[in-house]
Amino acid sequence: MYVCGKNAATPANAAIHPISDTQSLINTIQNLTANHAIDAVIHAMAVSDYTVTAAADTSHVKHCNSLADSIKAADLRSKSNGKISSDVNAIVLLLKRTPKVIRMLRGFAPNAVLVGFKLLQNVPRGTLIDAAQNLLTTNDCDFVLANDGAQISGDKHVGFLLDRNGGYTQYNTKTEIAAAIVAAVVHHPA
Repeated sequence: MYVCGKNAATPANAAIHPISDTQSLINTIQNLTANHAIDAVIHAMAVSDYTVTAAADTSHVKHCNSLADSIKAADLRSKSNGKISSDVNAIVLLLKRTPKVIRMLRGFAPNAVLVGFKLLQNVPRGTLIDAAQNLLTTNDCDFVLANDGAQISGDKHVGFLLDRNGGYTQYNTKTEIAAAIVAAVVHHPA
């Protein structure tokens, strides 16, 4: 089963489950894990940390006790069937944090091998490994692939596959990374 955004590239011979937003991702995973025996979850999807709850033209936003209420009252999306005019000069957005999907996965599939991904940009290796270790521990993952966006270009893709024991191995191409993840999942003790 392959859960992906509506315009994502899809593999052949897989049941495709397109999603449109964080909530549809959660609903889809919850449904799939409730109705199928899931051996592994490889959660590589970059889920947005925030979603827009209101958008207002700055000329309508007044300094008042609640900026959030002012933005909601002047929400441009409600006045235009969800589309904001490109004629607006400046917009104030009200953002709400979205749920962390990876934190839910162990609860949905308690016996599955769980692989998470951590992407940072232009950081020292130690910072990247520490962030990936934190993701692994916090979300009860079995493995985390840590990568730095500054080390991804063309065929080059440096990544570090971390395991629960705190060890990690470096890989240098997408092919090597994919093979390492498959091997880790397949050879993980049940």
